[in-house]
Amino acid sequence: MVKRALALAVMSALLLAIPRPRKVMPVLGVTLAAGVAYLETLAAVDSETRSWATSMISDVKKVVMGRS
Repeated sequence: MVKRALALAVMSALLLAIPRPRKVMPVLGVTLAAGVAYLETLAAVDSETRSWATSMISDVKKVVMGRS
């Protein structure tokens, strides 16, 4: 619970620091950046998240390389 709260605090700080965009593409970019910040922070403090991320990257590589 504390790990997720820390990641949420980092993501929230990032969202509050960036000026609010008015168009769709910048909104998507800011949302993506905040999501990445959340996952990076969570991965830094939680081993379960690291193993999940490693598994997802492996699965994506298999799909991209054509070995499903």
